[in-house]
Amino acid sequence: MTRDDVDAGLRLCRLSHWNQLARDWEQFLRLTPDGATVATDEAGVVIGSVATVRYAAAHRETETMTGRDSDARHDRDGDARLGRRQSDERLDRNDDDVAVELARRFSHPVPAIQDPATVTPHPIPGADDQNLGLRHLEPGTRHPVPASMAWIAMVLVDPAHRGSGIGTALLRRGLAHVADVTTVGLDATPLGRPLYEALGFRADTTLTRMRREPAPVKPVRASERNPLSRVRRATSADHDAIALLDGQASGLDRGAMLAWLHGGAPELAWVYDGAGGIEGAVLGRPGYAAIHLGPVIAPTANVAAGLVRAVLSTHGQDAVMVDVADDRAEWRQAVEALGFQAQRPFTRMYRGQWRPPADLTRLFAIIGPEFG
Repeated sequence: MTRDDVDAGLRLCRLSHWNQLARDWEQFLRLTPDGATVATDEAGVVIGSVATVRYAAAHRETETMTGRDSDARHDRDGDARLGRRQSDERLDRNDDDVAVELARRFSHPVPAIQDPATVTPHPIPGADDQNLGLRHLEPGTRHPVPASMAWIAMVLVDPAHRGSGIGTALLRRGLAHVADVTTVGLDATPLGRPLYEALGFRADTTLTRMRREPAPVKPVRASERNPLSRVRRATSADHDAIALLDGQASGLDRGAMLAWLHGGAPELAWVYDGAGGIEGAVLGRPGYAAIHLGPVIAPTANVAAGLVRAVLSTHGQDAVMVDVADDRAEWRQAVEALGFQAQRPFTRMYRGQWRPPADLTRLFAIIGPEFG
């Protein structure tokens, strides 16, 4: 897949009623330039897609790091720092230079990965790469990418071509791209789950897409515990602390992804200041049908709800959605109290023998099925 295929990828999203924008497709190509593949028909029309993302294991640290602490650490290491912005300054959502610089700060060089061109995908009767027109970026465009865990996403097939093995062929190609990675994860729709199970994925947990239609935000009652007094808008100075929190919760280094989220929608980024520094955060991104919030990281469900309420305080007239784990009853109730309703289920699945160490009790919402 190349940037010339982004419009075709968006067409597939619209056919499946998915929420992604062009910027989401471009992020796949930016983080893993050779990791996205499209299938074409005989006329060269794109009829299917798959994308991959690689994440390194998080660098574990024992204490919460504030933006100032992070600056000191980078100074000691001799790393270049971004100029700090005032707390009320907004990052330009179209400023690619800022997004690239933020992503650079969170990039960690690793040994070169295995060339997908040397990996032979499993054969699929009646659906080989040649007659499906599978193609991706040339190997020469590759750059080193962390490879402790990989994520498979955007497995889309034009409805007119479903049932012919295209989805399976695309998924095998995606797996070939990440054949050097021990663990591969994805979030499956009910339609896709049988395909993933047939290729070795096993269910881990279930999630629900919760959606809130535009409506005024109810004020906090006096009897409620109110964390909003310690919630504020995130700034660029908070990036390291947010990345640390996310790493402790997810077990992965997703700093470049978080920087991209904040750079694209700073108005959706809020943090919770605890006694020891930043202890909670929410990020989000605009979508075709709704704003998508995630991740939401917090010490308690009440704080997580306070972070979401902060976003709604300025975006109550927008449709908003968030993906939550089904085993978090208190959190689910808090989200419902904010006006969200269940829309559709997902199943988080893994293929491999290892999952990253994580404190999932603090991860209240995922980034999204496409990014993990």
